[in-house]
Amino acid sequence: MQDLMVHKPDDHLSFIQERLSYDNPPKIIICGPSACGKGAISRLIVEKFHNVVYISSSALLEKAIKEGSELGKRAKSFQLQGNFVPDSIIIPLVLDELRKPECYQRGWLLDGFPLNSRQAIALKHSGFIADKLLLIDVPHDELCHRAQNRLFDSDTGKVYSKTYKPHQPPKDIAPRLIHRSLDDPTPFHRRTHEYYRLIKGVIDEYKYIVKRIDGTQDMDVKWDAVLKILKQPPPPIVEEDPLYAFNETLSDVFAAGMPEKKRDVSQKSSKPPGIIIAGAPGCGKGTQAKHIVSVLGVVHISSGDVLRDHVRRKTALGEKAKRYMEKGEYVPDDLIVELIRHRLAEDDCKKNGWLLDGFPRTEIQADALSKANIEVDQVFYIDVSDAAVMERTVTRRLDPITGEIYSLSYPPCAPPDDPVIRDRLVHREDDKEKAVKERLHVFHSTMDGVLDHYRGKVIKINGEQASAGVWEDIFHHL
Repeated sequence: MQDLMVHKPDDHLSFIQERLSYDNPPKIIICGPSACGKGAISRLIVEKFHNVVYISSSALLEKAIKEGSELGKRAKSFQLQGNFVPDSIIIPLVLDELRKPECYQRGWLLDGFPLNSRQAIALKHSGFIADKLLLIDVPHDELCHRAQNRLFDSDTGKVYSKTYKPHQPPKDIAPRLIHRSLDDPTPFHRRTHEYYRLIKGVIDEYKYIVKRIDGTQDMDVKWDAVLKILKQPPPPIVEEDPLYAFNETLSDVFAAGMPEKKRDVSQKSSKPPGIIIAGAPGCGKGTQAKHIVSVLGVVHISSGDVLRDHVRRKTALGEKAKRYMEKGEYVPDDLIVELIRHRLAEDDCKKNGWLLDGFPRTEIQADALSKANIEVDQVFYIDVSDAAVMERTVTRRLDPITGEIYSLSYPPCAPPDDPVIRDRLVHREDDKEKAVKERLHVFHSTMDGVLDHYRGKVIKINGEQASAGVWEDIFHHL
């Protein structure tokens, strides 16, 4: 039934008959931190259940990187920094593999996916329901020891160990093996920390099928434990799992690799969301705002965009604002709030809800919104240190033709190699060190009042983690 809801075939009867002929193949997930040994266990599972299709998220990434695809290039830049590859890259790669006919016929073993709750939700909502989740537990110190002694064969993609005899490399290939930079202490610690933080969401999504394995045991003992688990029948469907309680037909759940946020059927008539996203210049709220809009379908509203639109259309409010702008003066709070109030009263905001990006900036503006009966449900505050803000903003460059903003210090946001584009990039006055310091001073002097006004609705997000981690934290609270 789940496959039928997801794929919506033209010939329902033939589709159902085909699926029923597959004789309930295994659907297994194996998870664990880097260097936990899940690769070795996966190989034994594939040998035991010789028909099962093995899907490794890391192998898919390595393949994309080796082929030099656009997704591969983006993935490589994240790996070099010791960060997880964003879901917008990895989710489509994995789902494309799972949709192949052999996975329906022979079952599948997912190695290293899902890594977070968002990936788990995407997997379940796409109709791929696991029978077992094997979670390999290894103490952090042991993981670090293993990582420092790993060797990689770039010709075959195999990983060997300097110290663990069963995994030591043959002597004839030893000269070509390398120690990957991602196994160096700093990037390895970062990835392991991220794993432990994110895996909690996966465990929560699969709490009824999680089975833990002690990864420090001898391989024979571990394999006996795995076999015992895999021979157990699948658990019954649990009605309280939101996936099974969802009564509507599942639609496509991705927008650029992102799962939709489905509302509970009983809440269909509830008020559309009103959200504020705030943070210092360069905190990354623009990127996260795009994610929120893509998932919830709310209207993205920037006070600057609203102001410019009214000036362009020569409305009464726009003409008032223009007089201040022509004198080089700030537009008064009461006029800005009136512009925002008019925008929020439009039909698209009433129907879909809204996201205010970087507004209100002062307690006076927040008070005025409340007095205008504009109800805010959540305030996401992306918390970034001044040092990080300085590093991010002073290296930003603007393409005056396209409006795109690039970074000279952050590879995923680096400008294209095209010399024509690079030559026309400009360093905005607002992004120069002196201006950034002044903006930060103003920001800190006003933002505390805004956060205090919305006390109880503010959700602080660590903005110094990888962008994917910031989004994961926000997504949990939407």
